[in-house]
Amino acid sequence: MDRMLKLYTDDVYEDFMEDPLCQVCGTLATQRCSRCKNVWYCSRECQLKQWKEHKAMCDVFSTTRTEAEKEKDAEKAAMKKA
Repeated sequence: MDRMLKLYTDDVYEDFMEDPLCQVCGTLATQRCSRCKNVWYCSRECQLKQWKEHKAMCDVFSTTRTEAEKEKDAEKAAMKKA
């Protein structure tokens, strides 16, 4: 399970991923869960609709993220803002 979680949280996986689609309605997604970073949504409304179903997996994914991964994400976000 750990290997699978690492695969889906690795940046290399995103390089091969097609344009993300909303988990709820299937339209082009521009936002992702800020906590686990694994599920994409087109809007906050869609995210709220799915929260009850997503919460359990979000807990699993977010607890497997290491501090190094979180720092890496913060660095990327800072670079995008600059």
